[in-house]
Amino acid sequence: MRKLLDLELLVEKVLIGGDMNRTFKVKNPATLIQMANENVTPIPASSLKGLLRYLACIAARRMNMKKEYFELFGQDVGVRDSRESGLRDRCFGDKASRYFNMHGKIVFVNKGVSKNSIVPIVNPGISIDPVTRRVKEGSLWFYQYYTSKVSEAIPVRFEIWVNNDLSVNERKLLCYALKLLKHREIGGRVTVGLGRIVDVKITPENFCSEG
Repeated sequence: MRKLLDLELLVEKVLIGGDMNRTFKVKNPATLIQMANENVTPIPASSLKGLLRYLACIAARRMNMKKEYFELFGQDVGVRDSRESGLRDRCFGDKASRYFNMHGKIVFVNKGVSKNSIVPIVNPGISIDPVTRRVKEGSLWFYQYYTSKVSEAIPVRFEIWVNNDLSVNERKLLCYALKLLKHREIGGRVTVGLGRIVDVKITPENFCSEG
């Protein structure tokens, strides 16, 4: 294994995940999401891999790079085809024989966020009863997110490692997917405006221009 590149995502309002803790205010039970430990890793490497896999799938279909897609990310998770018995992979619709994905060439590592540059913010939320379509009694809860001390965007850092050298086309597909990350959302509660990627920085800077 060797490190292929460093990746920094500039992300607005990153959701804080962790243990679900029950608190009470007056008569309303409220769920407060708090950090489970001192490590500040708000976006897991698996979230980046899932988003990048999705974007690479879009690029691979456009660029006719099915082989390169599977080499990079491995066999897709098989999904049940409602029209017939059996499974198909998520990207190309080919028949699949397994419910799980096989590993590809690339591995993602979360390098976390500097605790000195971020501030936690707490926002309230409520739950709606799906039957009455009204606010449930005692449904007040809270979610926390990180914002930067100097702006709303936080630099979240990752490393991408490889277990085998990439071909020219594999590198081209990976770079195309990396460029598509900008203006996408990552992490939790993206529907309320959290997790928007405003910039993508790759080191070495010439990684996508080589070859």
